[in-house]
This record gives sequence, C-alpha cells and structure tokens, in this order.
Amino acid sequence: MNDLELLINFESSKISKTDWNHKYHLRLAFVYSKFENLETTIAKMRKGIKALNKVHDVPETQYRGYNETKTQAWARIVFKRVKNNSYENSMDFLASEKDLLDSQYLSRYYDQSLLSSKDAKYAFIKPKNNVELI
Repeated sequence: MNDLELLINFESSKISKTDWNHKYHLRLAFVYSKFENLETTIAKMRKGIKALNKVHDVPETQYRGYNETKTQAWARIVFKRVKNNSYENSMDFLASEKDLLDSQYLSRYYDQSLLSSKDAKYAFIKPKNNVELI
C-alpha cells in the first residue's frame, strides 16, 4: 500500500486489525508530518487511531486502547526526523530510520510503568529528565 492509499484507508477506518501495527503507525506519522504541522499531525493521528480502535472493538482500558503519551511521543519523534530530512515516502523513511521500528524505542525516554499509567493514557507526559522529543 502506498502512502496515499494508507492515508485514505486510515482516515476511513479501513485498515484491518491484523494490518494495524507499529509500522503502520510510523508510516502514518510520516505522512502527516510531511505535510502538516506538529499539532495537526498529533490531532489527526489521535482521531484516526481512536476511530480505528472503535471499528476493531478495542476496549478502552488502562492497558489497551488509545494512549495519548505514546501517540504524541511517537508523533514528535517522527516529526522531528521528517523535518530534518527529505524522504520521498514512508517506506524510504523507515528504511533510513530503522531504529524506530523497535516498538520498545520509547523506553529510551520513558519508564514502562509511566507509559502504562492512567495519567499517560489520558494526557501527554514529557519524557524523563525533560528530554525534548522535538
């Protein structure tokens, strides 16, 4: 699926539950970051993820469903890398930024217990030591 197809399927909540994975999250963050400002990127990611979760019947619990801190942290990291480079598409981006494919990448900035907390689920929490993601 190319970036445009991915975007259309995401915004219409037509990405299958099996396809909706970490890599697709990163690709979408790339697409929005390439053409939008950070605030719009985060807002569109939030809206689309919540809509897909609803379609996929993902329950909203402390450990499942949408997490504001994770979404914003990933969006900020991707946004910074996209704005500092000139990638043609999301696949080129991922080929060059392979470290982001590690779903545990955020542990560089956050303790897992904090990311799993109720506070982090509902509001963005800055990383430990106030490290700036962007």
